Amino acid sequence: MCYVEGGVCIVSVDFLSVPVANSQRRIGTLPNGIKPLGHAYADQTEASETAYIAPIRHRGDDSIYGQLMVLNSGEIDVRVSHGGENYSYYYGQLVFPVTHS
Repeated sequence: MCYVEGGVCIVSVDFLSVPVANSQRRIGTLPNGIKPLGHAYADQTEASETAYIAPIRHRGDDSIYGQLMVLNSGEIDVRVSHGGENYSYYYGQLVFPVTHS
């Protein structure tokens, strides 16, 4: 799910299933000592704790979508438009700079 090379982290999801739609869910964390370098502004993400955000898509239905987020704390969260076992085909990537603390 998370790969760190040098000063860059790649978070990748595929065939992701989220049980509940329209709620933020934790799906992982960055490795110990790794934190996002920089941050997004609250007027861009509606939340001050979000460092980076990227869209995710659904395999098979273009009207279904979601967001992959990395928080300043290193937690990895997701929010999707449709949840449950019938919608287990979300995919996407988020690439961002990191620092070792």
